[in-house]
Amino acid sequence: MEKVLLEVETLGGLRIKAGEKVLLEQGARINKPWELLVFLLLNMDEPLTNEQICEALWEDDEVANPAGALKNAAYSLRKHLTAAGLPADCVMTRDREYCWNPATPVQLDVQTLNALYRQGRAEQDPQRQLEICRAFLSRYSGDFLPSLAGRRWVLPKASALSQKYLFAVLHACDLLLEGNTRSNAQEVLDICGRAMLLEPLGEDLYLRHFTALKQLNMKTAILNHYPIISN
Repeated sequence: MEKVLLEVETLGGLRIKAGEKVLLEQGARINKPWELLVFLLLNMDEPLTNEQICEALWEDDEVANPAGALKNAAYSLRKHLTAAGLPADCVMTRDREYCWNPATPVQLDVQTLNALYRQGRAEQDPQRQLEICRAFLSRYSGDFLPSLAGRRWVLPKASALSQKYLFAVLHACDLLLEGNTRSNAQEVLDICGRAMLLEPLGEDLYLRHFTALKQLNMKTAILNHYPIISN
């Protein structure tokens, strides 16, 4: 029997799909079973105890019996996933701790972005670097788990991903500006325009933005934008 692929998108809101079946629509309320799923997937490479999982998912004693709440969440999660065609052991216990079964295929947008980031940092050819940055930016489609933004376990992961996004933005802009062509400068404006919506206080973004305007000989735009940005 062909294995069902679990697809999980975290950017712009959590969306979960198993095969052709959507299990959670983007923007829907994230209950504990789904939060447990994304937590396990994002920590597949790190051994976690059940106590660490409980501490992350139930902050500041939100429940009287976190261990029991975790057991119920894992049971409910397995029930949802097996009903969608995934194997019963997709969420398994290893050394009496819950974890995602690495034999169960999953496509996670953050993993794709991390792979592109590593590939881009290792690449030597500037043109290939630019292509990889473009691929990264095309897949970065919004804030990381916005409805869980206040959770302590989400904050460091969101920050790390944001830093990788900014690296891709700035590196792509630098490579494009080196070409000193109108099409490259216009692409820089497009990249910076989107990035400034996500990172409105990024001074390095404005430097690239103004450099592109200068290459396009848009002096009036620079004079108009500068006091607004300064404020």
